[in-house]
Amino acid sequence: GLSAYDRVPAMLNFASGERNIINCCKMAAVRTVVTSRRFVAAIGIEKLVESMGKAKIAVAYLEDLAKKITLPQKLAALAKYKAHRVPNRKGGPRKKAAVLFTSGSEGLSKAVALSHYNIVSNISQMTSSIGIGTGDVMLNVLPMFHSFGLTVCTLMPLMTGIRLFLYPTPLHYRIIPELCYNIGATILAGTNTFLKNYARNAHPYDFATMRLLVNGAEALREDTRNLWIEKFGIRIIQGYGATETAPVVAINSPTYNRVGAIGKVLPGIEWKIRKIEGVKEGGELVVKGDNVMMGYMKLDNPGKIVPLKDGWYATGDVVEADKDGFLFIKDRVKRFAKIAGEMVSLSSVENLAREAYARDEELDVAAVSVPHETKGEQIVLVATKTGLDPAVIAEYAKRQGISELCVPKTFVYVESMPLFKTGKRDYISIKEIALGRLGLAA
Repeated sequence: GLSAYDRVPAMLNFASGERNIINCCKMAAVRTVVTSRRFVAAIGIEKLVESMGKAKIAVAYLEDLAKKITLPQKLAALAKYKAHRVPNRKGGPRKKAAVLFTSGSEGLSKAVALSHYNIVSNISQMTSSIGIGTGDVMLNVLPMFHSFGLTVCTLMPLMTGIRLFLYPTPLHYRIIPELCYNIGATILAGTNTFLKNYARNAHPYDFATMRLLVNGAEALREDTRNLWIEKFGIRIIQGYGATETAPVVAINSPTYNRVGAIGKVLPGIEWKIRKIEGVKEGGELVVKGDNVMMGYMKLDNPGKIVPLKDGWYATGDVVEADKDGFLFIKDRVKRFAKIAGEMVSLSSVENLAREAYARDEELDVAAVSVPHETKGEQIVLVATKTGLDPAVIAEYAKRQGISELCVPKTFVYVESMPLFKTGKRDYISIKEIALGRLGLAA
């Protein structure tokens, strides 16, 4: 409806913090925010709405707008709908369709402008790689302010004739499995965190009709994969993407699947691996294609789209490719620490700790780098359980032939790991906790 009248929706993450939301509105030159009084009251964001007013951003409430729509206006709208009249056809598919914002898991959010062509291209790329039919039923529990929830779980079903059922939150771990059973869902997508919790709380027959289970936005862990296979006989399909690519870049499929891989790059996407100084294995994945965004919008020039140089998007992920073209993520470019002159992967530190304590399924860990007086940086392991012993991790590392530099010496404990609403880890908050506990916050 918004697109028909040349209004571009900017999908705001209401849980990303007041300052970040105001900055997002400024970047995308948002003048009006549409919401609901009931919604504002339910999640307690009255202060945010007040701050929007101070920032000269108008807030329109659906309850108020509904009262202003007259019967003649409703009848006129119905007539236009029946006549298939689209009011605005100017600009074609290359014009802006939506503005999404990156999660900001490693810094401030960025405004990403996607065209109709970007989104429709990505849907075509996905459906050419995975068989989807009109007999499918998709349950979408992911928020539409996330590109995974918008393109993959909402627009793709609508554009391919799949029945779609929307549920407002992915956090109801007991309700969602039962809902899958009740509606006969055949397709479900989520993050590792969500899928693991659904499996733990589900009856073995809740997913009897499920034929396509897709993991994205964060790495699929082995214990989650094994839990779904052993309890339900379902193999999770791992995919990979970014907000900037509308979002899917690579995916496994029921036919072509490799454990541990993020899959093969979708048709119509050019890609290359760019070497990174100090990183011995693999390099940064760089992609180009019809699904790659129009560009970023920034605070210093609100509303103006800054396109990518030559159309190539640097994903920030360190990957390796095998001989068959399957990609394996090794780390994030920013997720390295320089210890004694050596580049150490923080993801490798996390994996080492998990493997050393593999029997403890409740344990969750996150590695961050913080300043150190003599070494420049030191690695801190944030864990959800106390009593971790560096000697146990060091002994396991020695047996596996892993460098001692990967063994964390400093530990910080938290009750639960900070996450975004999308299920991705909030490494900014995790690092702030570590800095605060170690007295380095200043």
